[in-house]
Amino acid sequence: MIKPIENDPAIVDLFNRLGSLHQAPLIASILADLVSKETTKPAIRKMALRTMASSGAKDAPESWVNSILIALSSKDKSMVLESLKALKSLRLSAAKFAMVAQTVGSLAVDSKRESDLRLLAFSLIPTGFKISDDDFEPLFIKNLATEKPVSTRISTAETLAKGKLSPAQLVSLLKVLEKASPAELDRLLDVYAGLTDENIGKGLLAAIRKSPSIGSIRVETIKEKLKKLGPDVQKEVDQLQVDIRAQVSKQYEKLEADSASGFDWRYPQGADCFSKCKGSLYCLPCHRIFGWQGWPRPHQDWSD
Repeated sequence: MIKPIENDPAIVDLFNRLGSLHQAPLIASILADLVSKETTKPAIRKMALRTMASSGAKDAPESWVNSILIALSSKDKSMVLESLKALKSLRLSAAKFAMVAQTVGSLAVDSKRESDLRLLAFSLIPTGFKISDDDFEPLFIKNLATEKPVSTRISTAETLAKGKLSPAQLVSLLKVLEKASPAELDRLLDVYAGLTDENIGKGLLAAIRKSPSIGSIRVETIKEKLKKLGPDVQKEVDQLQVDIRAQVSKQYEKLEADSASGFDWRYPQGADCFSKCKGSLYCLPCHRIFGWQGWPRPHQDWSD
């Protein structure tokens, strides 16, 4: 059985060495040539793209950007995805991103492309882009559905937070926010940062109250995002903070009672426990999930 090139230890070692020497102009040129030439074996092109992505280059060479631009035109979806991932990892200056901006933008709005590719392309576009109604529902809202993988929901929410949504889109998103898990909820709240519409602000607070993840929300975060709204909304935020803390305290008392009666909610099968407890009010007030931590109880430090 022939071993795939990407699993060949000698090839892997070669690319590791190329990556460590990427600052040398000759090495940078070799990597660019491997990516740009369509005669290069696809596996080798992808390995070269991954080497670029993991290089940690502070300012990617122009030859790399040009080679990635060529790879973005590939008919192979996996090659395009690898190229987009490389662009996401590389810290490009505004001038260098401008070299690929049109192509990336075209990929983002191409409805014939797969959603994972489009979302990745959207995530590369600088903050402040607008999202058409044709893309908002079928692409973004659909990928925030609870049955989607957590990683997909998080990346979709992060990309939405970079965009500039219309008032109608902000209202539509509230329905998703009501059902959002703690993993993506904080990112979705970022969408409403700097909000100036009082009615949407009140709608946001109403949606948060309906959310099963309410116990994981930092009210200070909400205050910061809604600071441009008037005193009526600020009073609602203050009351929300009181209600959340009371609810979390009540749930904590129940946990203590459950523990006293023999239910060990700290047992090792964390995923099962999280599922049974619905996670939000039982686990997240103290525990960390995907690098984000919920509201910490005083004198309790159970963070993972």
